[in-house]
Amino acid sequence: QTAAYFAENAGMEATDLSFYLSTGVGDGIGVCAGHTLYMAAKKSITGRDDIDIGRELQVGTMLGSAAVCSGGIWQPTVNALQGAGWDFTNAVIATGGVATLAFFTGLRLTRFAYSPIMDGVEEATYANLKADAALSVAVGGAAGCFLGTDVSYGAANWMGSAIGIQDTYSPLLSSAVAGTSTMLGFGVVQTGQNVV
Repeated sequence: QTAAYFAENAGMEATDLSFYLSTGVGDGIGVCAGHTLYMAAKKSITGRDDIDIGRELQVGTMLGSAAVCSGGIWQPTVNALQGAGWDFTNAVIATGGVATLAFFTGLRLTRFAYSPIMDGVEEATYANLKADAALSVAVGGAAGCFLGTDVSYGAANWMGSAIGIQDTYSPLLSSAVAGTSTMLGFGVVQTGQNVV
């Protein structure tokens, strides 16, 4: 949401390739920074010597690169589904599915590209294929739930009363609500995966 705010202020429209790239890169930076800062805090709080922040930055770079893919494909997917007249619930599912595939593809390609040059990135294996798939589905849940911030669906948006972003919201509040929406979607899917 923060990257979208900056893109809009730079004169980009939600139908421009530059907007898609800007929001994708914004997602990537956020994911990389978030992962690295989380692991730094975890190391600081737990005192675990086995957490190497340099390696975690490399993992964050891999995750962030995959997030560029899922973040960059989100808006054109939503645009296409709205243009085709898809209802809100089916658009949530489809958007989540497209983001899942984009993030998974990004993870697998970055493992191939980064593992030879980054010690913190494992090469692609069957074991991490399954883990990458599970993480990608959770990211898809986040992307689908993020559609709940779009109040243009009106009453059909059954998430709108909780996470809808109103035109009157400040950029900071909009970003906080957007983050809450993705955390909610990611958390619900990952909790389901953990139960199963």
